[in-house]
Amino acid sequence: MFIYEAALKAVAGNALTNATGRPGCAILPLTAGHETASLSFGCMGNRVFIGISDSDLYVGIPGAKYTEVVEKLKEAIAANCAMEGHYRAKLDVDA
Repeated sequence: MFIYEAALKAVAGNALTNATGRPGCAILPLTAGHETASLSFGCMGNRVFIGISDSDLYVGIPGAKYTEVVEKLKEAIAANCAMEGHYRAKLDVDA
């Protein structure tokens, strides 16, 4: 969620993010070819040989946008942490 938000703010992604499943390695040409952030849910070979869990996925960030995405990621995390406190306070009041 945070990386997606950061990619959008860094103009390194779009609302309709590229996503792929099999093969997991397809994220590399997908990200490079479109010069935009992409997701890969991985493939069975990837899960067996690399050992990632079923709850893991890959996020590809175009190299030229990496630094800006990292900066926007810091902003997104800070904003979401602040909002979490606000939402939790509302949850406690409404309960």
